[in-house]
Amino acid sequence: MFLRLVTLFLLIGLAAGAASWLMAQPGSLAMEWLGWQIEMRSSLAVTLVAAFALAVVFFDRLQRAFRAMPGWLGGRWRQRRDDAGHRALTLGLMAVSAGEPTEARKQAARAHRLLDAPQLTGLLSAQAAHLAGDHAAARRYFTALADDRDTAFLGQIGLMRLALDAKDSPAALDAANKALGVKPQSAVAAAQLWQLHAGQQQWAAALEAIAIVIKDRKKQSGNVPELLLRQRTALFYLDGMSMLQTGTDSAAAIRRFEAALRNDPAFLPAV
Repeated sequence: MFLRLVTLFLLIGLAAGAASWLMAQPGSLAMEWLGWQIEMRSSLAVTLVAAFALAVVFFDRLQRAFRAMPGWLGGRWRQRRDDAGHRALTLGLMAVSAGEPTEARKQAARAHRLLDAPQLTGLLSAQAAHLAGDHAAARRYFTALADDRDTAFLGQIGLMRLALDAKDSPAALDAANKALGVKPQSAVAAAQLWQLHAGQQQWAAALEAIAIVIKDRKKQSGNVPELLLRQRTALFYLDGMSMLQTGTDSAAAIRRFEAALRNDPAFLPAV
């Protein structure tokens, strides 16, 4: 602000000095046009030319401002709309976190109306519907997310959780597999997947999934919970027993028992 004032005073001083210098200069200007003869001091002529140039610049800027005004007003309107939409989105996510389904659905509808971001508003709407117990609406929203390449993982995870709530293991297994197909190292999908496979006695598939969970835990915290290791030990043993019972591959069964003992040397059933 101070620099602007100093600049303004300097410009005023320069203008005053230039005007004073012009007035002190001798000379006159005579012009004859269409029978009219005009005489004036040269300093006045220079001042009129400068004033005319400034007027042209002023009116040019003015007409440009008028032409740009609709776009500026539209931009301001869009900015206010986007701000209101993002605020509604934030409040909706906060309502979901607080377990308030009514407020979450209200803010989700408002965000959907204000924002041109179907992925974000669709996710909020799905979570709000799920929280409110409207599984049919939640399934529609999660299915729409699953059909979008950018949100396919979140959509499949949502469908998986809906299926788990409905105790529909085949649908949950299908959604979890699809989610893991989108993100092969997802511990969220793998954690549910190994339990679903184990529930169907698909021990080999459960081992593959639990390995992803263990790898993620090591990466995140540097250690693996003892319970998770014991669960993997049990899966090694169960997979080996399944091989022995079916008589498919005795050597592979023995390798499973050895893996169980390496994982937990005190696991007596594998001895």
